[in-house]
Amino acid sequence: MAEAGPASASSPGEPAPEPEPEPSRRQLTLLPGGAGEHTGKVLVRRYELLGELGRGGMASVYEARFLPSERRHVAVKILRRRLSRKPESARRFAREFKILDALSHPGLVEVRDFDRDEEGRLFMVMERLEGRSLDKIEGPLAPERVVVIGLQLCDVLAAENGRS
Repeated sequence: MAEAGPASASSPGEPAPEPEPEPSRRQLTLLPGGAGEHTGKVLVRRYELLGELGRGGMASVYEARFLPSERRHVAVKILRRRLSRKPESARRFAREFKILDALSHPGLVEVRDFDRDEEGRLFMVMERLEGRSLDKIEGPLAPERVVVIGLQLCDVLAAENGRS
């Protein structure tokens, strides 16, 4: 099977395709999702869960409306109930929040709150970012884009390393 040529290659007489715009640091995020099991619930009378943005093995992330302002949307990461009850998982989740809370970098999401809901699930509230998750991008990334993303990751790691 023949390998595809570079993304910028075009046939003679055809205009070259325009390169994809470079993502800003604040746009490397989850794709909007649909309803999750907690959609419609209100956490601690402050966060109305509007829809699930993503799900992993330990937690789900929801878009939520911060009720005191009614217009500000945030992301709420909710630890699974069974893990919220396990001391080690709860400590790891709390440590994740504390590490993110101690850092301020344009390449990291900003955390805003940490609490336990009425049913005992731990959750953290983060700024809601717009954009696409890297794992949702179809096809290979252009080498230039990979370099930009890699440099952004290195910048975050260097900032964290300099902090400790």
